[in-house]
Amino acid sequence: MNPTTTNATGPRIPAWLVLTGMELRLILRNRSMALTAIVMPLGFAGVILAMSDAATADLATMNLTMLAGFTVYMTATMTLAHHRAALFLKRVRSSPASTTGIVLGFATAPILLFVGQSLLFIAITGAVKGILPAQPLILVAAAVIGAVTCAALAFLTASFTKTPEAAHFTTMPGFAVLFGGLMWVLSTPPDEVTVPTLALPGTAVTQLLRYAWSGEGSIEMGLLWPAVASVTVAVLSCAVAARLFRWEPRD
Repeated sequence: MNPTTTNATGPRIPAWLVLTGMELRLILRNRSMALTAIVMPLGFAGVILAMSDAATADLATMNLTMLAGFTVYMTATMTLAHHRAALFLKRVRSSPASTTGIVLGFATAPILLFVGQSLLFIAITGAVKGILPAQPLILVAAAVIGAVTCAALAFLTASFTKTPEAAHFTTMPGFAVLFGGLMWVLSTPPDEVTVPTLALPGTAVTQLLRYAWSGEGSIEMGLLWPAVASVTVAVLSCAVAARLFRWEPRD
């Protein structure tokens, strides 16, 4: 299927929008991908909410980071590996669609799922635990930056992933970094987090999410430095992924 289509009586549909729709259908129809993108993250989030009696910003931060890891990082890695093995990436690369449109289309679907799950989680957390983010706009910015970073890591990891099933193993180093940074930040008081540690993927976004939920800590270490570090990590992740990503299967 050509990712750029034209209606008989309407304007040309953007390639990224066509690819986004195709990706959503693939994720929903494929049991393994649907399990990874929807069932597992929401299931784990529900278990954590049910088992914990504490209504804390750390709990909410942990769940949002986990949603980004499963729904964006692992799911996008699986779909990209699937498309490369089927030579769909090669075909779409040779289509009139721009590289930017192609990348945007493949990344948007899991990010949309993440946004929907995050909104659901925030609503449930507010209803069940009685907590809502102290800084909603900062929370939105942190979630977007985290989703972009996870999408870039997915493109990078997919370069070394031959099959969708292999993604469960090739994403382990990425998960170790993301969740290692998450647990380190959450076990450290907000103002004791140091600037160098914010360079690791996961730490800066986690610190930003925690500040958005609780509003605790100084503006410098809770907002300014984490914002700079998280954007820098996202940009560098995108640059490395763009350089190393492979559109065709390895020989």
